[in-house]
Amino acid sequence: MIKKREYDFFGPVLGPSAIMLGLPLVSYLLVYGCNASGCLSLQHIPDLAASFRTTQIATQDGFLVIIGWLTFQLLLHLLLPGRRAEGAPLQHGERLVYKLTGFSNLLASVACVLFLGWTKQWIDLSWAYDNFLPLLTAATARYLVDHPQELPVWAMIGITALQALGYAIFRLSNSQKDAFRRDPSHPSVRHLRTIATPTGRKLLVSGWWGTARHINYLGDWLMGLAWCLPCGFQHPVPYFYAIYFAVLLIHRDRRDDDACRKKYGKAWDEYCRRVPSRLIPYVY
Repeated sequence: MIKKREYDFFGPVLGPSAIMLGLPLVSYLLVYGCNASGCLSLQHIPDLAASFRTTQIATQDGFLVIIGWLTFQLLLHLLLPGRRAEGAPLQHGERLVYKLTGFSNLLASVACVLFLGWTKQWIDLSWAYDNFLPLLTAATARYLVDHPQELPVWAMIGITALQALGYAIFRLSNSQKDAFRRDPSHPSVRHLRTIATPTGRKLLVSGWWGTARHINYLGDWLMGLAWCLPCGFQHPVPYFYAIYFAVLLIHRDRRDDDACRKKYGKAWDEYCRRVPSRLIPYVY
């Protein structure tokens, strides 16, 4: 009986297709759904659909530019030399082989852009700046441009403290793990309690990593939340990054848990018993 293969992120076809189609759609929704005239809610979805019918959101020239750029990158990948390396093991044990041409592609692309800029100096660069859509992670800054907020001093202090707390958790927890991996006998980490595993590696069950299995994820998310809080609570759009990031980290935690259970076996079960919290100590 042929065992059905399991894939992460919806497999090799559906996953990449969803990313290629979904990310531009989300970008359009953030731009057109929340602007200086206001932000749409669920009951205003028909209005948003009407705006798409009356507003030109794509042109033939723009479509050809994108297709041309993707084709150019594909040709660079096929034609430029590059060493090959195996990727991480997949769930069924196989490894994909990748041709490493990313840096070469970057150099060739920059050279082409500089050449075109030198030969076409008459292009009005201000047009490119004014018409370049905001990046997805800049949705909060764009919201504040259209909807400036007056924050009291206590709120600014609180947001700054939250950002500092997130950075401290992220930085200190990762530094502790890195120091232990480099030298377990170092005075700063030799007191930490551990669990032995069949692979020879040890799992930390005290210090930062005794509070939650992915305590560094919590610090990373708190920083992301602090970037959104200056927008206030009038609309959920500026909190898209925090919501998306939370879903991403929870999903990654689940994937890491599955991979570690397969890698460490009973040692991982014991680790989960001694460190029951996944991301937030005593909460989740």
